[in-house]
Amino acid sequence: MARLTLAPDAPAEDGISVPPLIRRNTLLLAITQAFVGTGTQLVPTLGGIMIERLLGSLALAGLGTSLLYFARLLIAYPIGWVMDTDGRKVGLMMGLVLSLIGAIGVGAAMLWGLFTVFVAAILLFGLGVGAGQQLRTAAADMYLPEHAPRAWAKQRAPSRVG
Repeated sequence: MARLTLAPDAPAEDGISVPPLIRRNTLLLAITQAFVGTGTQLVPTLGGIMIERLLGSLALAGLGTSLLYFARLLIAYPIGWVMDTDGRKVGLMMGLVLSLIGAIGVGAAMLWGLFTVFVAAILLFGLGVGAGQQLRTAAADMYLPEHAPRAWAKQRAPSRVG
């Protein structure tokens, strides 16, 4: 099987020749994963406080986190289908838009003191974060199958920082 390379004399990385464009994209995906990871961590960190402010009770403190992960579960297959049919970029842009609308909605819910708006906004935010999580496989897609696990690990490491 012929291998497509954009630069035949690309420097070797761990014994394999990696074109500069793929190196650049792997780095950009790694940086992006750090930011996507931030969204995943903000809801468990601040969600309980927000719910306490909205309801005056900590009885539902874990609801924000539960809704976030439920929404991530809901969007996994549909966004995968969108990415398969229309391309990864379209799916990721949809995720960014959903996250933005959800984040603005959470802010509005806190300003207005509306719990129902908060719930809807967290669900939208979770859908967007779930779509953003699809970046996890993007780096592996750019490499040959035998090198995909290492590429995936290099791209995922920065999300531990986020």
